[in-house]
Amino acid sequence: MTGARYEEIPSASDLATVALVHHVVTGERYLGDGTGMELDVTLSLCAESVKYGRADVVVGNHSPLVAGTVGGPGPSGGLLFSYNSGGAFHSNGGAGVRIGIAGVRLFSGHRKLEP
Repeated sequence: MTGARYEEIPSASDLATVALVHHVVTGERYLGDGTGMELDVTLSLCAESVKYGRADVVVGNHSPLVAGTVGGPGPSGGLLFSYNSGGAFHSNGGAGVRIGIAGVRLFSGHRKLEP
């Protein structure tokens, strides 16, 4: 409505691309966990949905990548892809969880891919 050329609701692949490229270039974790840019667990809704009731896909909670232990589980951390089925994410131990819609700006070369 403002003419700023933002996606109404960004796709999961657009959000992941923006978050991961921003992290590689600046070292900051956009849509991060409690130690990311927002200092809170932050998730963005996506245009996609899943066939689990009426569940919306979310991207975020970008946490630092931690190497696994010797003989133990593999690495953990990274960017979360999940779903929110109306209350699936709750505050944990006083930490807030923010679910919103991230602004992703369109550029002249951007076009939607046909499935």
